Amino acid sequence: MLSRTRDYPSDKLYREADVLDIRQLFFFEVFLVKYEERLKLNYIEHDYHTRSVTQQKTRTAFCSTTVGRRSLEYLGNRLFNFLPHEIRNLKTRKKFVVRTKTFLMERSRNLIGSLME
Repeated sequence: MLSRTRDYPSDKLYREADVLDIRQLFFFEVFLVKYEERLKLNYIEHDYHTRSVTQQKTRTAFCSTTVGRRSLEYLGNRLFNFLPHEIRNLKTRKKFVVRTKTFLMERSRNLIGSLME
């Protein structure tokens, strides 16, 4: 790829090739699924002022098992909350795709990986 040696750092290679790695692709697909379901999502609502109210966060159900924490319902809501409000509320799918890819490319691969934990 790009005529680099086998020991070339993958972080630099992904950056130079301007492509998403496997974790970023997974996040991108989860974001797309949740974007399509955004009108059906359950948002946190209460009468007192907190950061959740001002940022319109989706409600994530409590999950005590590792398998449950890897489900789309649990992980998807957590990841969708990671997106900025202005990206989550874009009107067209095309704009959402472009802005989400840019958002993921600007974040480090380590940060993206840490969100899975």
